[in-house]
Amino acid sequence: MSKWKARYFIVYPKKSFDNLEWKCTTHYACLAHIPNMLQELLNVSTVGGEIKLIWNHHHEREMIERFNITYQELDDYIKSDCGMISFASQVTRKRALKELKRLGAKDMCIADSYKEMMLIQAHYRRNKALPEVQLNEDMQ
Repeated sequence: MSKWKARYFIVYPKKSFDNLEWKCTTHYACLAHIPNMLQELLNVSTVGGEIKLIWNHHHEREMIERFNITYQELDDYIKSDCGMISFASQVTRKRALKELKRLGAKDMCIADSYKEMMLIQAHYRRNKALPEVQLNEDMQ
């Protein structure tokens, strides 16, 4: 298993991937396996995902301090009906965006830090929509 640092993210409301065309032969067709599908389709190993989990109050406090967010933002992030896909490079993220669009993914938003990814999901929980952000060339 290679070690890599996730630095770039795609955030997506889970409902926006409801009709995603599955193009992977080695994994079940579920949201948790989207990173595996992208690894196979893009022939890379640096695509990941996560399970949102706060272990205890100490971990919760650590997350709040580490990312300089509020308790409410952390709670909204955890409870949002969104997922994320992480990447080590912008180039891989850009390729993944194109592939996901081709496969029928709808709403997606990009983030260039873990904190930004968390805040986008918190925003979605509060507003039932991704934030309206200026899209850069990755999304076009």
